[in-house]
Amino acid sequence: MYWFLVILTLLIGASLLKLEWGKGGVTLVRMPGPRGWPVIGSLLSIGKRPHETFSQLAKTYGNVFKVRLGSRTIVVMHGMKAVRDALLKQAVTFAGRPNFFSMQRLSFNGFNFFTESHSKRWIEQRKMIDSALKIFVDDRPKVLQEKIITEGNELVRILTKDGKGNILDPHDDLHLSVRNILSIVLYIQEKAQQEIDAVIGRERPPAFTDRQSLPYVDSLIHELLRHATLAPLSVPHATVNDTKFYGYDIPNDTPVFPNLHSANFDVTEWEDPDQFKPERFLSQDGQSLNKVKTAKLASFSFGKRRYPGEQLAQKELFLFITLFLQRCNINKCPGDDPKLKWNHGLSLSPDRFNILTTPRNPLSDKA
Repeated sequence: MYWFLVILTLLIGASLLKLEWGKGGVTLVRMPGPRGWPVIGSLLSIGKRPHETFSQLAKTYGNVFKVRLGSRTIVVMHGMKAVRDALLKQAVTFAGRPNFFSMQRLSFNGFNFFTESHSKRWIEQRKMIDSALKIFVDDRPKVLQEKIITEGNELVRILTKDGKGNILDPHDDLHLSVRNILSIVLYIQEKAQQEIDAVIGRERPPAFTDRQSLPYVDSLIHELLRHATLAPLSVPHATVNDTKFYGYDIPNDTPVFPNLHSANFDVTEWEDPDQFKPERFLSQDGQSLNKVKTAKLASFSFGKRRYPGEQLAQKELFLFITLFLQRCNINKCPGDDPKLKWNHGLSLSPDRFNILTTPRNPLSDKA
């Protein structure tokens, strides 16, 4: 009876996995990778930190390898070179989306921009989105700036309890993106505040036009994006035609996981990648950004599927972080020693910690 139940459970599981991952059939015989278990493949071994698991597998199988998840064989791209070679040098080929059941459920009337595979309809939608964002970000910057500053001021008021100071746990009170920012600036705020005080002061709010005059703050934002890598495996890609990559034949409609986290922590590209060092994005004289380094930031992905809202996100981050550092101090709570570690999943978030937020007085008050 026991073995009957085990077999029945495996058969039901196989049916569910077939439904979830769609059609199988891609074997990629020559490509290396773990063998996995019958029916389920490597599903039970990728754990809660799949990007880290894949990085470990890359040490054995190389920067391009396969892993079977249920009935589907996935190709994993590891490291800066493999990720960029796939998404930039074969941009269209790797611009598809896999027909996973979970992704199909996200579609609206059969279409979702982020889960739709590369097609004429998707290209038209991308052009429309890019045009709309350009109007909002480039053609009407004052409207966007005023909205961000208004929301930022309200957040500062909440965080400091109307200027009285406040102890809070960002996990309970704040959105993921905000607590990621706070967990970082807790460690490096003084140098950024000195630059902000020298360029803007504390009397007027920051503006988009201040960005070029605040290279350290800008480098801090890039390092925050690199270190957090909120979507470490991106949204799954797929091939839209048969191709050859790094000597391997990859059939059409093969799911592909570009490990963006591995690109952002590639030791061949970044010195001491586990350390938080905003200076890595600065030019030698420290007066501007290093364009070579910023171009290699993988947090928004590369190629045709690069996140269309990147410019908007960076502008929002710049104003928010600059305003917050201009108006607030963030300190550890007595007895707490928060570490710069991350909880993992499909996105990353920092470990739980408490912070003490206090307002900064005007420079005229010498505080």
